[in-house]
Amino acid sequence: MSGVQKIVGVLVGHLALCLSLYIHAQTPCNHASIPLDVVPATYVCMHAVDPIVVDGQDKERTWQLVPVCAEFQDIMGPTVEGPRFHTEVKMTWDEDHLYIYAFLEEPHVWGSLENRDDIIWRDNDIEFFFDPDGDGQHYMEFEYNALGTLLDLYLAKPYREGGPMLIEWDAKGVEAEVVVYGSVNNGSDEDIGWCIEMAIPFGLLKTHKSQPNPGDGTWWRMNMSRVQWDTQWTAGGYVKQTNAEGQPLPEHNWVWSPQGIVNMHYPEQWGYMLFSKWSESPDDQQCELPMGWHEAKYAYALYYIQKIYFAEHGVWCADVKELPQCGIPQSVLDGMRISVTASHFDAWVPIGEGGDGWLIDTQGRIIRKAAINE
Repeated sequence: MSGVQKIVGVLVGHLALCLSLYIHAQTPCNHASIPLDVVPATYVCMHAVDPIVVDGQDKERTWQLVPVCAEFQDIMGPTVEGPRFHTEVKMTWDEDHLYIYAFLEEPHVWGSLENRDDIIWRDNDIEFFFDPDGDGQHYMEFEYNALGTLLDLYLAKPYREGGPMLIEWDAKGVEAEVVVYGSVNNGSDEDIGWCIEMAIPFGLLKTHKSQPNPGDGTWWRMNMSRVQWDTQWTAGGYVKQTNAEGQPLPEHNWVWSPQGIVNMHYPEQWGYMLFSKWSESPDDQQCELPMGWHEAKYAYALYYIQKIYFAEHGVWCADVKELPQCGIPQSVLDGMRISVTASHFDAWVPIGEGGDGWLIDTQGRIIRKAAINE
């Protein structure tokens, strides 16, 4: 972690503490447990150097050269015990597709769901989430189990803002192949794990028709999750372990970029992926967080505080000075602007001194924009 990241981490950590104290001291709220001190993961997605054949294996030269994503950790972050099995993910791209290769260490590979759009996380699975324009809305989710069964979703808004989950959305054109190193649904042996290789057309991941395909220097918000259940082998196959009441034990949620909450549908907590042209330099295969990422955290702090204010007063706050500071630096507070109507608010948070900033609204949509009027 760079010195800048450490400093920003301290600032955002103070923000999270103050916001948490304010929330719990005031009123119950659905947004009360969102920690703003989570530092997102980053990944440099290098351009492919040879054609990728989707066969569930990483034999191409590209796969041998691109960086591996950071090791998965518990969804809550590093303060919670980490995964007991290894997960390795690599990504690359060409002009038309995003490619993903994932290996999941798994001594007992199993699966039960065979129909497309079954609720795949009820099996052990791997999940990928993409918000290409980073606005906190209009995002896609792909879930696969070891049988290669797909659940694909599109959400216009996170569940906290009403969703809905568009399960009828189909990811047409996606290619995926699973390879199992061992056997499936066989408790008499011990397996190595399973791999999945995917090719996702960029056209499928566009949130609007005029959105260009990513190029060198394009940033996306994304995250990856692995759901893992505690199971045991019986005469009838693998079954989930249960508690004293006979209910399945809670699943383990292992992720690439920690959420700080057991819920993947908070896109503002996801990591950042940078598309890059090919380079063999190790320095080019890693990156800092993009400029303005911590100001985006302040914008979401303002969004959550406005939700609490509205729950208490029945109106949106029109003056940032009437809201708790929540650890936001005074220089940022001085530049903030809020515009409200009876049913809506827009809040603008400056990024540095260049006149650019983050505009966030009532439903948590966030975009880069010049200052709004006072």
